Amino acid sequence: MTEKPANGVKGYILYNIFDHEYFFRVYDHGKHTDYRLAAEDIKVEIISGDHLSLYERENEDEDVENKLDWSSVYLGKSKVPSAYIKQEAIMNDQRQLFDNLFAKIKEIASQFETTAASKIEQVLEVADQLTIKVSDQLNHLHETMDAFLKKAQEVEQRGEVMADELVAAMNQELAQLQKVMEDLIAKLKK
Repeated sequence: MTEKPANGVKGYILYNIFDHEYFFRVYDHGKHTDYRLAAEDIKVEIISGDHLSLYERENEDEDVENKLDWSSVYLGKSKVPSAYIKQEAIMNDQRQLFDNLFAKIKEIASQFETTAASKIEQVLEVADQLTIKVSDQLNHLHETMDAFLKKAQEVEQRGEVMADELVAAMNQELAQLQKVMEDLIAKLKK
């Protein structure tokens, strides 16, 4: 293995729902490299603007954990441009689609439990491909949403009505994600 300094490298910490592990992804000119998190104490600086917030317990008796999550502004829980609130519904649809896909993968995987180990390995291989493709598509969707939010804020500041093209662009992104997921489900069924 070759070693290079990690200081200053920008990337994303992602969660693999199949392995239940986090990994670090770095994008470079349209390609990405994934890194397993091996160090147990990594310093992180959040540079996502107002998209993320730290949520802390108000008192020690609360039965909740402190968490880093999407900000209430980003989720549409406070004053945000009206067009962005419409996009929250689209994102909820996308989350539901992903949940349905994951349930379908689990169902298909359970059917393979009685077959040979090679079949299970094939399912896990396709599931890994699915995780990477869905993660890439979600990252692209988030980048599009960031641009959409910026445009929505500009439009709302000028007092104009939100352009239908922006909503259509987000719907197109969602349709592409759905197509990727449907293709992978078809692969799993084979």
